[in-house]
Amino acid sequence: MSRFKFVDHLPAPAKSGRKPTILDAFAKALKANPGQWAEYPKKLTTSSRYTYVTQINRGRSDRGQLTCGGFQASVRNQKLYVRAVANTVAVADEQQLADTA
Repeated sequence: MSRFKFVDHLPAPAKSGRKPTILDAFAKALKANPGQWAEYPKKLTTSSRYTYVTQINRGRSDRGQLTCGGFQASVRNQKLYVRAVANTVAVADEQQLADTA
């Protein structure tokens, strides 16, 4: 008899109890308006703003859905601005293909 328990199928993943946050809503709104800049919805310190820019631009942070890539961030006049860029490229590519057809 084996000391290890083998299974034929993995069990369904447990549902996370995580509730949607303001950042989830922010990411959704950005995706719905690709290419448009929006102010980050939370107040940040100066050092945090620049840390967030780096993390969002690299797609590596714990900022809700802003971590999946496809977002660009920049600081202007001591405010953090973010926009969705992945959909913008796809839309521009589709328009370019339509123009050449």
